[in-house]
Amino acid sequence: METTWIEIGGFLVQAPVTAGMNLVLGVQCTLYFRRLRAGPGAQQNLWSAFFLMMAIATLAGVVKHGFGHELSETGLLLVLWVSSLTSGISIYYAQRATAVTHAPAHLERRFDQLFQVQLCMFLAANVVLGPQMLLLIVNAAAGLLPVICVEVVAVRRGHSGSGWIAGGLSLSILTAAVYVVGLSVGPWLNHIDIAHLFMVVSFWLIMRGCRLPLAAPSESVVAWPPVRQIVDVWAYPVDRFVPGHDDDGRHMRRMTTRPGGS
Repeated sequence: METTWIEIGGFLVQAPVTAGMNLVLGVQCTLYFRRLRAGPGAQQNLWSAFFLMMAIATLAGVVKHGFGHELSETGLLLVLWVSSLTSGISIYYAQRATAVTHAPAHLERRFDQLFQVQLCMFLAANVVLGPQMLLLIVNAAAGLLPVICVEVVAVRRGHSGSGWIAGGLSLSILTAAVYVVGLSVGPWLNHIDIAHLFMVVSFWLIMRGCRLPLAAPSESVVAWPPVRQIVDVWAYPVDRFVPGHDDDGRHMRRMTTRPGGS
């Protein structure tokens, strides 16, 4: 990949478009963090933490792409670590935000434990292999695809903001595909720059969804069957969290009873 340079005030800036896009993303995420931090509820607080981590990651990207040539090997490695780890932590906060919003209260802790396991595995992989884009892509796909599915189901249950969040997260997954394929229109707009353009739109969509008030699930929409099956596995009676579905709950328990069970 051909490297571009410009000189600003006596400083030589490498890959100025890439560094500039990281700066735009950093400012965007910082503004979203400040707006959501003052909002009510755990959902907005957790999404504000997501944007804070992404702000740190993208601002570190400004240094990495624009001024990495001025850093020592140790200094550049430190910047890479900051960018990689904060990106991974942002996925954890996205998972937490979705679980707090949509998961049954008695399962939140168990989901959080799963999210922590994934985060620890990501951190351990970074220690063993070093900061790598492949690790970021795998961690984002493993963490965000289930979140997208849950948000899509939540749209059917009346949560108006979930569609925006699912759209934004889906677009963020697409940025990884752009990076892997290497889609580029030239040295001044390479695959990293195009991925960053998608990220700008992605973050705006997520922010739009976070700002919409949470609506109570529509009474006309039947509870999601996979959730009932999960609760059966954990031995929680369905009628404890799906009022008015006793008959359907009993039917589901019969469907999920193992052969030889009572």
